Amino acid sequence: MAMATDHIDMAPPAPGEDDPPPAAAAAAVSTTTTSSSSAPPSKRLRTASAANGSVQPKSTPTSTPSSSSGMQGGVAALHSCIVKLIVQSVTPNYREPWRRNTQDSWSGTGFVVQGRRLVTNAHVVLRSSHVRARKSSSPIMFSCTVEWISIPLDLALLSVNNEDAFFEDSGPGGVIATGKEDEATAEAGAEAETTASSTAAAKESAPASESANQHLTLCPTLPRLDDNVTCVGFPEGGSQISVTRGVVSRVDVGSNGVLRIQIDAAINPGNSGGPVFNESGGVVGVAMSHLKSASNIGYIIPVSVLSHFLDMCTHG
Repeated sequence: MAMATDHIDMAPPAPGEDDPPPAAAAAAVSTTTTSSSSAPPSKRLRTASAANGSVQPKSTPTSTPSSSSGMQGGVAALHSCIVKLIVQSVTPNYREPWRRNTQDSWSGTGFVVQGRRLVTNAHVVLRSSHVRARKSSSPIMFSCTVEWISIPLDLALLSVNNEDAFFEDSGPGGVIATGKEDEATAEAGAEAETTASSTAAAKESAPASESANQHLTLCPTLPRLDDNVTCVGFPEGGSQISVTRGVVSRVDVGSNGVLRIQIDAAINPGNSGGPVFNESGGVVGVAMSHLKSASNIGYIIPVSVLSHFLDMCTHG
């Protein structure tokens, strides 16, 4: 975003040896002031400033913080739909089925899609015994259930056990709304006699589009070569959300016969299942894997494959 700069008129040169004496200079200033008294105020101000040897900046265009704040709010809204998944898993013991192996734990990334569901990679939640989700700016974790999983497509669909508490937050920050905030919202719309009635009134008065818009938008168009993409997720090395950028390097078919997209944005362990955005903020793919024997070679699942998977989950 281009920063607005002040255009400043250059001041006249400093007095030198060839300049008129002070008396003549004062007379010239007084003559100039008298002759410009009939001029508009803006001209008089500019003439007086030039005579005094000062610098008078021009009027600076007013800034529009609303656009900047709106952009920041849009990014925060996108990040609030991206969650960190903490997975516990126990590998079966085929030699001694009556014994349990040591429990393993790892993390991945998921994001909210339409229908209050979470999308991630199948290898993130495969053989999981417990899955929890945490929003990008909230420490609260919510238990999840794996509803659908496709190993060939490497996609999985999850549901949050406590959907109301997870999706009904006070804004893009992901802070769960308390009873006092619900009551204040209800009192602003109508009079309430009890806390329970005010909470119900707040839920009823909330616009339906708010809950419907709490998901990421899928871009149906396949990205082209050299298109800019942004990979967002929770890779190893930190607890906060991470953003990496790159371009589309290749569009081809993997060894399993499924369409995939190669990008040069960094995809590290923990990024799996995270969304990949285009320049318009639409999801163009799901981060899947990276090539260990090379650098800057990562693979994402295109939205066309994801839409096919979601359609299978909806219609069975």
